[in-house]
Amino acid sequence: MKLLHWAVCLLLLPCLHAHPATTILYGEIPGAPNKKVRLMTTGDYISRLALLVDETVTDTSGSFSFILELVSIRQFTLQVGYYETVLFLEPGRTYRMETDTLHFRDVFRPFYNLEPLDFALVTSGEEPDINALIDEFDRMFDTFLLDHFNEIYRRGRVALFDSLLVLAALHIDENSPPFFIQHVQYRLADAELSMMPARRNDLFGRYLRGRDFLYDHPSFMEFFHKFYDQYLTMAGSGKISLRDLEKTVNELGSYPALMDSLGKDTLLRNEVLREMVMLKSLRELFYTPGYHCGQIIHILEEVAEISKFQKHREIAHNLVTMLTRMRKGWPAPMFHLPDMNGDTVSLDDLSGLPVYLAFFTSWSYASVAELDTLHNLYPEFDGVIRVVAVALDDDTGRVGLLLKDRHYPWVTLRGGESFDLIQNYGVRSFPLFILLDEQGRVLQYPAVKPSEGVRRSFLNLKEKKEAWE
Repeated sequence: MKLLHWAVCLLLLPCLHAHPATTILYGEIPGAPNKKVRLMTTGDYISRLALLVDETVTDTSGSFSFILELVSIRQFTLQVGYYETVLFLEPGRTYRMETDTLHFRDVFRPFYNLEPLDFALVTSGEEPDINALIDEFDRMFDTFLLDHFNEIYRRGRVALFDSLLVLAALHIDENSPPFFIQHVQYRLADAELSMMPARRNDLFGRYLRGRDFLYDHPSFMEFFHKFYDQYLTMAGSGKISLRDLEKTVNELGSYPALMDSLGKDTLLRNEVLREMVMLKSLRELFYTPGYHCGQIIHILEEVAEISKFQKHREIAHNLVTMLTRMRKGWPAPMFHLPDMNGDTVSLDDLSGLPVYLAFFTSWSYASVAELDTLHNLYPEFDGVIRVVAVALDDDTGRVGLLLKDRHYPWVTLRGGESFDLIQNYGVRSFPLFILLDEQGRVLQYPAVKPSEGVRRSFLNLKEKKEAWE
């Protein structure tokens, strides 16, 4: 049982902080010359808002490089074309990425279903690479859970968890990086919560009470989400009733009042933990019937303005962005894009008429077919609806050839493959149509396609305009 004792002792390891240092990631991707490479991270693990860290273009041999200043180990997503992978980067280390040859063709590739990018990392330093440690442990851990899936929900789970604990101890020693030990800790915590949910109070004392809140540690945050899943509505804190919760949110719409109410729960006495549970719960309540979305946004805006914790202000801001993005009645995200002549057009420039946005690529046959159908409808609604097409091709020359051939009468903007534009407008596949009102607020997302009867929507807007006049 010596290994078991060692693993239990590691659960008490405090959070250790790294110092800022320069990290370099470089490599060569065969088959990917002159391709855009993006490095992204998660703004926070409550909103899960994706943030662009940096982007570059490979040279003719497919080589790329990123130089970052990191203060701690962070998880990143690297994306090239319709391939992506997830990796951890550590401050002060240099990583060389090796990949197989990639193949690119202009075919239908939805952004929500990217292909995995297989890679190997060669890193500087004598310490083991955190990616290799985590991959090896996760393979063991996931295989164990899969092999014992049925047993997890039967009796005898204490012995099963003890077996998992012994296996986990084989992967750690006194030289293991703190980040990796924390990864092991909280994957075990997650498994223990699943196997023995009655131990919630013990788990709270062992993994959460008096511990630093690891905002940027994915495994810690996954455990946090599971522990407090639907905590205020389904699991129930036992200290705040649903009636009080509805009153505090729907009637008062008050951040301080909600914090005071949650403070009645003995598991939420810590102010940092309590506010994080509140932020997580507000996101859940936003999609729960019976709760006023506008009041929830108001509370989050209060948190973003007056919370004493900077990280919480950032999370609240990200939540407002994420929850209101492309939601009916809310302003559409601002953009500033060049048209085919190079002149910049902003969303504000389009106010005064409803706007029918069409996101497309020249190589998408479905996109071109829909634009052709829209072309036939256009004369009937010219002056009533403003049509604006946004091309997301890398090659603007191909877009120019398409427009020269088709003679579309509306403004076409060049979006390239703008990360912010794609994220902000939720572009997941082509074509995508969005209908905005005269003030740039979302009317339909996604809007009806031209071939699916958008004429009816246009007629409704035309009748409203004529009635107003």
